Amino acid sequence: WTPLVMASLDGHVEAAGLLLDRGADVNGASNDGVTALMRALDGNNRKFAEFLLDRGADADAVETESGRTLLHFAALRGDSGLAELVLEHGASSDPVDHLSMTPIRYAAKYGHRDGAELLASRGAVTHGLEENYGRPGLLDRDVGRGEAALWYLGHCGWAVKTENHFLVFDYWTRDDRPAGPSLTNGYIAPSEIVDENICVLVTHEHPDHYDPAIFEWADAIEDITYIYGFRPESLPGNRETGYTGPPYEHVGPREHVEIDGISVRTIDANDAGVGFLIGVDGLWIYHAGDHAGWADGEKDGYFDEIDYLDGYVDELDIAFLNVTGCHAHDPDRLMEGNVYTLEKLQPKVMIPTHAGFREVRYVEAAEGLAEAGVVVPVICPDNRGDSFYYGGDGIE
Repeated sequence: WTPLVMASLDGHVEAAGLLLDRGADVNGASNDGVTALMRALDGNNRKFAEFLLDRGADADAVETESGRTLLHFAALRGDSGLAELVLEHGASSDPVDHLSMTPIRYAAKYGHRDGAELLASRGAVTHGLEENYGRPGLLDRDVGRGEAALWYLGHCGWAVKTENHFLVFDYWTRDDRPAGPSLTNGYIAPSEIVDENICVLVTHEHPDHYDPAIFEWADAIEDITYIYGFRPESLPGNRETGYTGPPYEHVGPREHVEIDGISVRTIDANDAGVGFLIGVDGLWIYHAGDHAGWADGEKDGYFDEIDYLDGYVDELDIAFLNVTGCHAHDPDRLMEGNVYTLEKLQPKVMIPTHAGFREVRYVEAAEGLAEAGVVVPVICPDNRGDSFYYGGDGIE
């Protein structure tokens, strides 16, 4: 990363201005094609983004890995204000990314009606759009025993509808709130799932896994249970004010409870909190949380937790496994850990997680596992809101 990209992480306008005054390239990119402007928008820092655009940042800058422009990202996030900002600074209305998708196609596909209408008013081509506005059809599908409907909620977040339950794992909004939140775009709208039997599971306290947005659901949904792998009242911000969220069930490392017909067994995740092994409606699901890779001297501990799980599940259906680092960033250790987990637990499907909204990392991980000889099908979502159906033997 360039110094200017680093300054954009936390919106240090004064430092950025100094760098630009001394000759820094406002469009200088990191080795994966990310400019300071893209990084500012990734951090939802609109003021800093506007500062950079006013200083000559390219509104049509392209991220190398995906081929997407700022307008693509605005469309995917349902952020009409951001879309208008970059259009006002000269952005093209119909750029095409590596998947041959334009911003308006993303806005329509992921249910962002306001964004699509804005782009159409600015000349974007509207022919042949896949429009998915409103309640997703998959939510109304009858789910049989041993089957599941799944929605990608970004990063490590997933919604899983089973025969009698609706599970939400490690939800994170990243402070993004589209005008029309829906499972279609990877956000929870309580009105959409008000009739479901909801179980919210949070593996640990890191803010990319534990988002206070989940508290709001309890006001709108009567049948809702919260299960945490940590005690939020012990967090620094809560020690004086106390925990203000809804009541919850705590399940610590290597504990087992039965809650509302759901078997919840945990491991001691090597970064923080727990990983969940869930038995529900004829399914076994493993969500690793931040059990991924290892620091020096921790390899045996990582394997011990996987061996512990192996003693309790004969046939795992779905494994959600981290493919980028948090606790440990060594890609070889991450790969070795996932290969061991997959060979030991033998899930029918693996779903990679923890890409920080850089979903190209999922494809890279799938390719790496194939090269390592792993034969488990790997399902890679492209964007928040992508959905799948697990039929008992694999994904549709």
